[in-house]
Amino acid sequence: MNLIACFEAYARDFEQTFVDDDWSRLEPYFTEDAVYVTLDPPVRRQNGREAVLTALRRAVSSFDRRCTSRVLETTHGPAQASNQVRREWACTFTCAGAPPLRISGLERAVYDKDRISFLEEQLTAESRQLFDQWLHAHGAKLASK
Repeated sequence: MNLIACFEAYARDFEQTFVDDDWSRLEPYFTEDAVYVTLDPPVRRQNGREAVLTALRRAVSSFDRRCTSRVLETTHGPAQASNQVRREWACTFTCAGAPPLRISGLERAVYDKDRISFLEEQLTAESRQLFDQWLHAHGAKLASK
């Protein structure tokens, strides 16, 4: 099974969901008992498709949508190994009155057939530090949404 095609379809639909906030579009990409883990301190784990989608929505709403712009790019991959797909990414955010913020990280999706059963995300250590510094210095400039 070509899981890269499954992952790329999910990624495209995620970007459309970012635009229109229709999170039901992503339900078919996850198993009912899917798990989502963010490895950045504090490590967070969400169990169940509904909790996964709620966490993804909360993350996008609390930062990404509050920025003026967001440009996401894949920097390596996606690559499939067995039932997993990994990709490295970078995202540049702009916010009026603040310098652009470019962070990068890794995303890993484990599949059960053609659905994600486990999704893991982690910023690089350098990006985590840069993000925290940027947020401390410029967080007050983020739009309220």
